Amino acid sequence: MNTGESEHPVGGGKTVDLGIVKGGQRIAVEVETGKSDAIRNIRKDLEAGFDHVISVALTAGVNKKIERQLESAQLGHDQSAKILTPMELVDR
Repeated sequence: MNTGESEHPVGGGKTVDLGIVKGGQRIAVEVETGKSDAIRNIRKDLEAGFDHVISVALTAGVNKKIERQLESAQLGHDQSAKILTPMELVDR
């Protein structure tokens, strides 16, 4: 993977929206509109060997929905997965 690659293949015909390598860490970025299964995307990326997964929720409602799903899936305390709004992403 290059420094940043969109639609990076992770095997089995699956892709990550954006794959990034920074400081030796592999980071997956998924853009979530509320139409896909965000939890499945996070698990897919972690299983593909990414060190961190950032889900960018396009609205506050989608952000809250994914946060609830993360807690239910017991991934909420996993520091490898983060849910951010676009503004939070920019402010980092």
